[in-house]
Amino acid sequence: MADEWATRKIEAWVEEGAMTPASIMARLDRRIEEGYAIGDEEEPILDAIFRLKGSSEDYTLPAVTESHLLHMLETKTELPRSIESRKSCKIIYDSIARLSSLPFLSKWKSKPAGAFSQASQGLTRKKLVRGLVWTLPDRPQHFIEEGSHSRYRTEEDHHRLIFQSLATGIPRQGTHAPASVSSSSENNNDDDEIYTELLDVLYSTQTVVNPGLARVHRDTMWPLAKRIATENGIPTINGLAIPIDRFERLPSTTQPKNDEASIQTDENPHNALQERCVLFQLQPVQSVFKGVVGTPGWSLDDDQEGVRFGLEGGVSLMLRDGLRRAVVRQKSCDEESSPNAMSYAPRAWQGDWTVDLDVKGIEIWSEQY
Repeated sequence: MADEWATRKIEAWVEEGAMTPASIMARLDRRIEEGYAIGDEEEPILDAIFRLKGSSEDYTLPAVTESHLLHMLETKTELPRSIESRKSCKIIYDSIARLSSLPFLSKWKSKPAGAFSQASQGLTRKKLVRGLVWTLPDRPQHFIEEGSHSRYRTEEDHHRLIFQSLATGIPRQGTHAPASVSSSSENNNDDDEIYTELLDVLYSTQTVVNPGLARVHRDTMWPLAKRIATENGIPTINGLAIPIDRFERLPSTTQPKNDEASIQTDENPHNALQERCVLFQLQPVQSVFKGVVGTPGWSLDDDQEGVRFGLEGGVSLMLRDGLRRAVVRQKSCDEESSPNAMSYAPRAWQGDWTVDLDVKGIEIWSEQY
């Protein structure tokens, strides 16, 4: 009897037009707003993103484009102005744009070099909010109903969403397929994970006339979810893959705490303003320790509350304790050591040594200051 009641309820929703993508997305937007997935302290930040300051008065943008996001990152953060930064910005923008379409992810086609251009008209405020709350791991719980008649979202759900936000459709057999990294999920038909968000949204946004009355259980909505997925071209999880070049660029996008691209050959055309790094000392002897191309020039060390120049091997400079202390160390590397074990090559004749210093002042030598 319960299943028959639920089936009739679902059929009534379909006849009313409540299960069209537009109706579902409208209810989802209301659910996100009512669930306070975006905090009160975050609303002014969103306002500022869409407010364009002019000479006479402010103008509210109808949508945020990729170029607008790049401009904000370059002017409001420490994002360097470089080709690599632009590529990273594109990954971030496209990922948010893709998640803003949940639960109706489409088979986005891969472009040359693994770069796709979606949402060319920009992200409206509702779309941006939608993309952000799906991207941030602690937000779906504010608008997705969890419980015994539904399910509880897990960390694996967030991992899958990140994969989906970066992936593109895999070409059919017989067509050219760019190198890619695909999902490890097996093809399990009814249990395909691609339905997870669709089922969660259908259950959480269903119309409830009286809170005291029973809700249609999530599992009962499987046939409806599969029909909606088929009608709207939602791909299976196994039909998606992350292009290799985008996958390789992820560390520079997701881990801005290091400068892996800073040690380059002077001829690198993509890093014209990034000269090859060196460490040098003036006393007790003058020495120059050249950077090893391809290794991190510097990284943040949260445990020591400071900045580290170099790796464990070779020569390294550690500024710690709020930049008040400095430790300079040289550790020789034997012939079997990998070149990537150090960022700055040591002077073998000097042996191993460590100097601990108090920092009295820091000078910045640069033509940009």
